Amino acid sequence: MNTISFHLNSTDSIKIDESRYRLNLTPALRIPHEADKTCTVYLHNLMFNNNLANVDEALYKNDKVALNFDSGGVLSVNITFPAGAYSLQDVERKIAQVIYDNYKTAVWDPMDTAVKKLANTPEGLANPYTSTWEQSLTASEVANLSRIPPDVTGRFPSNKFYLKPITIAPDLISNRVVCVAALPSLTVAKDSTLFTSLLGYSAAQINAWSGGLVTAASAARVDKTRSVAFHVPSLATGTYGTGGALGGSQLALVPITAKLGETQNWEVSVPIEVPCRAAGSTIGHIDFYLANEDGLPINLLQDRFEGVVVVKWKI
Repeated sequence: MNTISFHLNSTDSIKIDESRYRLNLTPALRIPHEADKTCTVYLHNLMFNNNLANVDEALYKNDKVALNFDSGGVLSVNITFPAGAYSLQDVERKIAQVIYDNYKTAVWDPMDTAVKKLANTPEGLANPYTSTWEQSLTASEVANLSRIPPDVTGRFPSNKFYLKPITIAPDLISNRVVCVAALPSLTVAKDSTLFTSLLGYSAAQINAWSGGLVTAASAARVDKTRSVAFHVPSLATGTYGTGGALGGSQLALVPITAKLGETQNWEVSVPIEVPCRAAGSTIGHIDFYLANEDGLPINLLQDRFEGVVVVKWKI
């Protein structure tokens, strides 16, 4: 049995696009034509950081948040999220930061004044740049503030509490995202692609935001990439793709088990050997890339990944 392995590393390879790379081979790979029936390839191990973008306009069309603030006249608040890996907490903080930075006089200040006049006396809006952000109420507490005084005794310094402009949280019972604004005058507007594509809200909900605590119609896709597929089109052609068509180049589908920001190390326990097309030809380079479980490209946010691919044959 003849065996040769290739260490495919995104750092040392030519970048073709956000997730596709090319490794030039010196010398070129030559496998005898007689090995045509026995030549196989499999993925031995894969390493990457779980820092994969779940917001990316180019890939997913989901980077926009549009809000309306009504203070006698409707003012539009438009927010564009840079490509990145965002948690629910990241989303609500980013919204607050943009309102504070870009709409302070027109939106933040009047909202802050109005919040201080609400029932059960909040101290104002939670500032995303100060410790008041950590003294904010939960989504359910905000939604019930007019009826139920929040129990903040011992939770926050001096028992003072604040409201985030928009609070976004998971509802573990319904497995949906819930969202509530500090004031009914701040509403989510149409064209909020981040709410529809990432958080699970429907177009109907966005086009007629009901106010109060709004539960998303569908499950969120904050973990937009749940598994990573490793593809080597230069070597593998004998797999079925996610669309069911024969001729794919996927060697393995690796479930993501590492926490956000941590390194995922995966090693095969039982190799799945795929027919290799290298026999009888000369391969001067190897193209490889990652995709998610839906077959969509992955934005690695300038991070690296590497894997070891093994080619086997006998004559």
